[in-house]
Amino acid sequence: MEHMRLRRLAAAASLFAVAAIPQPLPAASETGTLTARVEVVSTCTVRDAEIDFGTYVSGQQDDVDATAVIEVAECPVGSVRLELDGGGSGNVRRRQMRDGSGHTVDYQIYADSARRTVFGDGRSGRPLQLDAQGSGRVTVYARIPGGQVVPEGVYTDTVRVTMSF
Repeated sequence: MEHMRLRRLAAAASLFAVAAIPQPLPAASETGTLTARVEVVSTCTVRDAEIDFGTYVSGQQDDVDATAVIEVAECPVGSVRLELDGGGSGNVRRRQMRDGSGHTVDYQIYADSARRTVFGDGRSGRPLQLDAQGSGRVTVYARIPGGQVVPEGVYTDTVRVTMSF
């Protein structure tokens, strides 16, 4: 029994001896950051287009029609959605060109050659869907309704073309 007791005492003493040996302290630590970043760019482009109505005689009864082609290029496979805003008027149902003095000429942009479906911005009018295999062209149809009496001058409007894909 004495032998057992001595053995336990020796085991306990050796544990205390190991615990008493100085352990190396960890080196100082610092933290930093690793930032991941990517810039994603669209591969689709929309080329600017112009609707040129030519000449309108103030008060004429006949409508003046014109067309323009919006070109889409470098698109990934799939469909794209084109939308036209209301231009300076802010209203796709009542687009207006203005001269430098603020006089206006009403006009409209349509998605069809019959000029019945307003080409709009998704909330009003009807945006067109394109199945683009890289590039595409969309013809828009425009009309100045006859019967408008306005001062002579040059009237313009800028309509934003938005493409989403």
